[in-house]
Amino acid sequence: MACGIGDIYVNKLSAKTLNKISSTRVASLGNGLEGSHMYHIGDYYYIYATYGGTEGSQTIFRSKNPMGPYEEHEGRVFANQKIHQGALVDTPTGEWWTVLFKDAGAIGRIPYLEPVKWVDGWPVIGNNGRDVSENGKAYPKPKVTEEALSDNPADYLKYLPTNDAFASIDLGMQWEWNHNPQNRAWSLTQRPGWMRLYSCTVTDNVVWARGSLTQRIIGYSPNGTAANSWTPNYGTAKLDISAMKEGDVAGLAVWQNPYSFIGVKVKDGKKYLYSQRCTFDNQTPVVAEEKTGAAVTSDVIYLRSICNFGTNVCAFYYSYDAKTWTRFGVSMNMRYTLDFFVGQRYYLFNYSTKATGGHVDIDWFTTEKTCPVELFDSMDEAMEKPTDTDEMEAWTGFPFNNPRFDPSLIGTGKYAFIGNSVTTSKNGLAGWLYPQAWDMSAYNYIVVNLVRKSSANAEVRVYDTDNVWAEPYVVKFGTTKQAVIDLHNMVTASGTTIDPAKVRIVGFSTDGSSNMYVKQIYLSDDGVNPTAVSSVSVDTDYDAAAPCFDLTGRRIQQPAKGIYIKNGKKVIY
Repeated sequence: MACGIGDIYVNKLSAKTLNKISSTRVASLGNGLEGSHMYHIGDYYYIYATYGGTEGSQTIFRSKNPMGPYEEHEGRVFANQKIHQGALVDTPTGEWWTVLFKDAGAIGRIPYLEPVKWVDGWPVIGNNGRDVSENGKAYPKPKVTEEALSDNPADYLKYLPTNDAFASIDLGMQWEWNHNPQNRAWSLTQRPGWMRLYSCTVTDNVVWARGSLTQRIIGYSPNGTAANSWTPNYGTAKLDISAMKEGDVAGLAVWQNPYSFIGVKVKDGKKYLYSQRCTFDNQTPVVAEEKTGAAVTSDVIYLRSICNFGTNVCAFYYSYDAKTWTRFGVSMNMRYTLDFFVGQRYYLFNYSTKATGGHVDIDWFTTEKTCPVELFDSMDEAMEKPTDTDEMEAWTGFPFNNPRFDPSLIGTGKYAFIGNSVTTSKNGLAGWLYPQAWDMSAYNYIVVNLVRKSSANAEVRVYDTDNVWAEPYVVKFGTTKQAVIDLHNMVTASGTTIDPAKVRIVGFSTDGSSNMYVKQIYLSDDGVNPTAVSSVSVDTDYDAAAPCFDLTGRRIQQPAKGIYIKNGKKVIY
């Protein structure tokens, strides 16, 4: 293992304990030399490292002995381009690539993929040590084998998620809480299709707003683009502010040091446009500028930021129809600082300066220049009543092949994707623990169907608390393959009523003697059939060339089976 900064050491570790046996210094060059990755390729051991700090370039060492001595590659790789801190990878097709990042200014450190060729036992990186995309040049992506593409090309097309219609009970992968999350402070189920942010913090500064949801800003113009020709980055959110309380502040920020935001503030019972810019003095937030605008004339408002990473200027806008935009608030000169050590981020927040209790509902967030309002409205409709079994599993909150499903809520259990095989320990619990109460009161039943009868005394448990040791409502399978939970008649053995509007855990328990195989679990109106889609028509005459979006707002090139949105209409493939 290679490690160190300035001085690089190769450590020999115990294969059994990973304890260090010996350490040999193989390079002493200073200049921020760090970030070592060690490989054994062919006849050589390689240390792929970076000259960090202000230089930001790569270098390569090699030796036929892991403990050295090592010779260094002649010349820096990506010298004066601030591309560094990477790893070497090979693909199933035999290609070699390196994945690194570039210190790209206010947007932060962005990933770079560069080709690698081998010449005389040395990896030749990029275009002989220069970025292959320099001055906006294009370069082919890694090849994928024909065998891998033969089943369904759509399976191998991956997209970085940015848009979110909050049409799921799980947050999209792009989101990150700015603080350790407080699960009582947010909900995706209290109002299906909306993200609810409660004002769980009393503070006079958005820095300390615990209900603060962020995602990285993505989008970078080609190397060599003139500053005034950069493509701007848009971030837009639709907010329902009707439930805000006195002293509440909610809105959209662009976040680093400094940060700035546009939002709504409640003062003397009225809602006003409000904007603020804050910088940091010795890590202490200081409000540098603030502006209060006109009274807000609607319960629904659209907030937008436009960032240009060529000029590094961020400006804010608001609208009541997502078509006509009015500039408002404090503009900001963006920058990247090591005290925060992240690039600019979009930041949705809600906090109170008086008392907690209010909330805002966020219908959607998009990075599109033209807001696809009809698309997102269609998603809200589709969200309410899902269709086939696969969609039902995801939309009703019972996904198995998902980190949300925990086979070891009590005891140590196991789950196997093939056959949805669930094993619990004796009287153990496997199931779903929801981060906040899920209101199931609009439905009548939960239905669970097994592949075959269980001989392990299997049962379904429902809790309205996150305490797994509390008394649940229980329905036993007995000698049948089906269990039906009447959501409006859940009474425990001791006579306590379980509230269907506050469900926190749904799970399975067995005596641990054998597996149970779950065929389906779904919400139902009649106790037999999954809740059906009542308003969707199958459109067989859709425009094949029209942009296609999935139900999270991501644009899809080759849709697979399921529900999608085209031209503002739901389409079933």
